[in-house]
Amino acid sequence: MCRNDFQDYAELCFKEFGDRVKYWTTLNEPWSYSMGSESYLSSHYQLLTHAAAVKLYKKSYQVYATTDNAKLSRNHAVYAGKPNAKLY
Repeated sequence: MCRNDFQDYAELCFKEFGDRVKYWTTLNEPWSYSMGSESYLSSHYQLLTHAAAVKLYKKSYQVYATTDNAKLSRNHAVYAGKPNAKLY
C-alpha cells in the first residue's frame, strides 16, 4: 500500500537527515496532485500518507531531534492578490 511505502521513505529521511533538518515537509502543494477524475481518492491517500509520517515522527524521532522546535507539515501555495484581481 502507498501509505507503507511513504512511511518507509519518511523513516529513511528522518534517520539520515534528522540531526540537520528543522522543518520537514511531507507533501509540497498537495492540491496539484489532487486534480482530475480521482481527486477525492488522491486527497484521501495524501492525508493517510501525511498522517503516517507525522505519527512515525512524533513516536520515534521528535524526541531525538537535535534542532530546537523541529516541525513537520504539508506545504500549501498561497497566492496574494487584491479582491477581484485576476491571478493569471
